[in-house]
Amino acid sequence: MLTLRTRFSFLPLAAAWSVCPAQPLDSDPFNSPDGWRMITSDGVRLQIAADPGPRGEALRLDYEFVTGAGFCLIQRDCAMPLPDNFEFALRVRGEGPANNLEFKLLDAAGDSVWWVNRRAFEWPRDWTRLSNKKRRFEFAWGPSGGAPLTAISKIEFAIASNSGGKGSVWLDDLTFRELPAKRDTTGKALVAASSSTDGAHAPLLAHDGDETTSWRCDAGASEQWISLSPPAGAEFGGVVAEWEPGAAPLQARLETSDDGVLWTALAPARDVWSDRSVFITPDAESRHVRLVVRGRAQHPQVGLREMMVREPDFGATPNAAIASIAKASPKGRFPRHFLQQQCYWTILGADGDDIEALLNEDGALEVGKRGFTIEPFVLTGETALSWADGSHAQSLQNGRLPIPTVTRRHPTLDLEISPFVDGTPDQSTLIATYRLRNTGADMLNARLALAVRPFQVNPSWQRLNFEGGVSPIRTITPLKEQGGLVINERARVLALTPGASIYTSTFDGGDIAERLASGIALSTGDVADGQDLASGALLFDLALAPGESREVVLACPLGSAANFVLPDSTDAAAWAAEKRAAVSALWQEKVSRVSLNLPAADQWIADTFHSQIACILINRDGPAIQPGSRSYERSWARDGSMTSAALLECGHPEEVRAWIDWFGSRIFESGKVPCVVDRRGPDPVPEHDSHGQYIWAVANYYRHTRDAGFLSDHWPRVQRVVAYIQSLRSQRMTPEYLADDTKRAFYGLVPESISHEGYSAKPMHSYWDDFFVLLGLKEAAYLASAAGDEPRARDYAKLAAEFRACLYDSIQRTQLARKINYIPGCVELGDFDSTSTTISLFPCDELAHAPRESLQNTFERYWEFFDARRRPDSAWDAYTPYEIRHVGAFIRLGQPERAYELLKWFRTHQRPQGWNHWAEVVWNDPHAPRFIGDMPHTWVGSDYLNAVRSIFIYEQGDALVAFAGVPGDWIVSGEPIAASGFVTQYGTFDGSLRRAGNEVRARIAGTLKLPPGGIIVPAPPGCLGEAVIVRSLPAEVSFQTVR
Repeated sequence: MLTLRTRFSFLPLAAAWSVCPAQPLDSDPFNSPDGWRMITSDGVRLQIAADPGPRGEALRLDYEFVTGAGFCLIQRDCAMPLPDNFEFALRVRGEGPANNLEFKLLDAAGDSVWWVNRRAFEWPRDWTRLSNKKRRFEFAWGPSGGAPLTAISKIEFAIASNSGGKGSVWLDDLTFRELPAKRDTTGKALVAASSSTDGAHAPLLAHDGDETTSWRCDAGASEQWISLSPPAGAEFGGVVAEWEPGAAPLQARLETSDDGVLWTALAPARDVWSDRSVFITPDAESRHVRLVVRGRAQHPQVGLREMMVREPDFGATPNAAIASIAKASPKGRFPRHFLQQQCYWTILGADGDDIEALLNEDGALEVGKRGFTIEPFVLTGETALSWADGSHAQSLQNGRLPIPTVTRRHPTLDLEISPFVDGTPDQSTLIATYRLRNTGADMLNARLALAVRPFQVNPSWQRLNFEGGVSPIRTITPLKEQGGLVINERARVLALTPGASIYTSTFDGGDIAERLASGIALSTGDVADGQDLASGALLFDLALAPGESREVVLACPLGSAANFVLPDSTDAAAWAAEKRAAVSALWQEKVSRVSLNLPAADQWIADTFHSQIACILINRDGPAIQPGSRSYERSWARDGSMTSAALLECGHPEEVRAWIDWFGSRIFESGKVPCVVDRRGPDPVPEHDSHGQYIWAVANYYRHTRDAGFLSDHWPRVQRVVAYIQSLRSQRMTPEYLADDTKRAFYGLVPESISHEGYSAKPMHSYWDDFFVLLGLKEAAYLASAAGDEPRARDYAKLAAEFRACLYDSIQRTQLARKINYIPGCVELGDFDSTSTTISLFPCDELAHAPRESLQNTFERYWEFFDARRRPDSAWDAYTPYEIRHVGAFIRLGQPERAYELLKWFRTHQRPQGWNHWAEVVWNDPHAPRFIGDMPHTWVGSDYLNAVRSIFIYEQGDALVAFAGVPGDWIVSGEPIAASGFVTQYGTFDGSLRRAGNEVRARIAGTLKLPPGGIIVPAPPGCLGEAVIVRSLPAEVSFQTVR
């Protein structure tokens, strides 16, 4: 055996193996239920008891998510300082469906929370040790904002619904240990090997940081090994072996040992197909690490250029490992987001289906949530062209329909990727066409490689409710007769274009992109990957004359469409074109019930308007109106009610009725309206805006449809919700809130909540909540009258008036206390949140009652902020496009030019612009690897629909207001301006506006029933005169322009 010492050169490690023994907390607090507090949300049951454990007593938790969503937890006082580095550990076993297991540390104040959240945790049947080291803790929420945690007051173990259901969990042996803050790097690592071919290839040369040197051994007759032993052992997250070209072993195995005598394999031996082997080892600790290799019969000599033991973060997650590997690989081998660059995407799906695909701006196609991607490469000669080698343009069919295209351009060829979804919910099929065009002057002989890869389109920093990045592929089975691949024994990728060559690979054998690019021999059989990182490819040989193009077609059945039958047509491109035309016609009808005719320079406003309707319908899962298909695949009361308003206005009442019926059936027996509902059930987290939003949605639908049966169904629920609102208010109407001046601003309001998640750090008395409560009470009075219950109508109207008085009194008191002149976001902070305040104008329609000067001050302050931010030298960081609500606010305040400036600026942050939508968060740096919510985010989309509608028509009290948002540029252009099909509570609005010489003429028609207050037509920008009130229909109104 050869043994040498080298400078300890493990890549930066967090901490050495700690010799500090683990100490039980309070003699193991899991020995008894004593000292533990149980906390549950509405609709969740929890019981705790002592039960036999592996050594003595353990703690047993029996839980049941009765209504589907929610959480249960046990909490214990545990005041203690925290060292610079530490570990909490415990043993766990369980029975039941996969749910989130959360271990939480509460700071000294008890308000801020750090956690280790094991999402969708599969409960081990046998006792299993769980380590929670400091580096695993993430800031969850709280007013500290993530300041370093130096002391704790409490610990919590929570089970949060992921799958729901019921089960039992056992906890035991809770221990804490201090870990060294830093590893000692002054020593030298011991490098040993079983043998070397000669002195020029000694073991230490495989650990010297120089890839021009290597360790060599003869591994033909028997296994050989090389080991590393840092002076005090180490934690590590993986091992990377870089082999000499042509001298990689047949197999390699990674082993560890605490004494250098008894060795344990961390994973079975792996076949080696490339010049790099990667062993991902999360939370590994050992004093000795070694590689055991076996040579090839035809080339028994093995050459190892470098053996790198990677830092713990490397293997903390599969995403971390892939990102590290991608950074060291040629650009284009891995998706852009693994290089920490944002890559935007759009959505594809059938209206109301619960499965949606994503297409990113580089042309990668994600087949279903958390699913694998299909990524195109073009092989020409010895070159594999990827996203990194071309430029990309994005577009939609007809500029507005949800049939996206990515066009990748290379110097002598273009590749056009254009997928769409055909079919109905649960019976849909993703069809993708890939058209390769020769744009050069010579014959092009190329292979189009469509790689199936274990990665999502959603990047790893998209971590709300699930994690993007890696998508596990355990198995791939070629379908050689049909032409295609079966992924994880379920999903199918079918080549409808004949002639595909089918290849597969394990991650150990080299990711498929690596093998395509490097020309490594490709395998064609079934693969099973222990690291869940298998990949495959369908290759098509294409010979193209200059100017010629060929199209390749794939199909991926979704949902129950797994029984998809291959088309009879031998011309796959023609079949796909026919399907595309039918899907296009279907979407054209759905998005065009409202028609907009705008000046050519602003056609994008109309295109974006129509695209938002399609995105909303695709994001729906059955009746559930949802703002997204990934991070936000849930149905909120606020999103649903405001999106319902937009859908009603655009001629989609059926979808609104379905959502209200479905959401209303999830209201708690108490009358509490859940803030959000998803596949698990209603979420019990209190956000007090939801109660008014449900009542408004019911009233809004009834106003538009006069559906008596619908009103009859929902009227009993509305009464329960009003009663619940009264119970909430009663908590702030006790004598202490009248007598104590410091609490007087809370009087008569609903209690504090996290509201629209704006106060998730700490619940506040939110005016967003209160404005929606006011709206709900007003609408309850309207519904009572519509239901023929006049006594309740009078009672509810009185409640609304009393609540309005409390609300505006509170606002005034907060302004005085905080010395502010705007309407604040909440009582406690007096914070400025004009995006929240916009709801006072729409949908709450409080312009006639809200303090006018305070409203003006609020939106003047926002305009100054906006105007400064849009300057080229502004150093803003991020914003949420919910700010689009200001468009409608400025229109209602008589400032259409400001509204138009906002629209134009927000458009610049449609990324990419060709797909006509926004993410939930916009970062000034478009490439920053930051969370952006879903794309498209269709609560933002519905805000846009409501804002654009207000340009042409909106309700105000008992009147309609027409053309109040038309900007001067449109008037000056002389081009026709028209809108038709907008649905109002008085019927359908059709109207046009056009300049003719020195006149601007407005025409109003449609199926409108004249409102009691008439139709108000303000003087357009650049025109003389006052607003005109139309009292008969059809009508034409003229205004003189300023000469």
